[in-house]
Amino acid sequence: PRGSGQVLGGWALRCAFEIVALHRLYGGVLLNNQRSQRFHQQLGFRHEGQHRVCMDNADICHDVIRFGLRAEEWRESQGAIKNDIFLDRN
Repeated sequence: PRGSGQVLGGWALRCAFEIVALHRLYGGVLLNNQRSQRFHQQLGFRHEGQHRVCMDNADICHDVIRFGLRAEEWRESQGAIKNDIFLDRN
């Protein structure tokens, strides 16, 4: 259903930062994939740069946007979330 990606992304971040205790996550998104860029930004990832990477067998290079999110940034953002997607449900 609509919005389930945000819920699943939120739970994945919670698992990464609270259970696995990672310090930082990175994401790479093709420049022309606006939906994926918005997805990362809505989860709290920050734009960290752009680079060119050859990604297919035809040696065609595609621009890739790099996103990053640190554990402390994610923890700070949890206080600002108004909905309950990160809360445990009984």
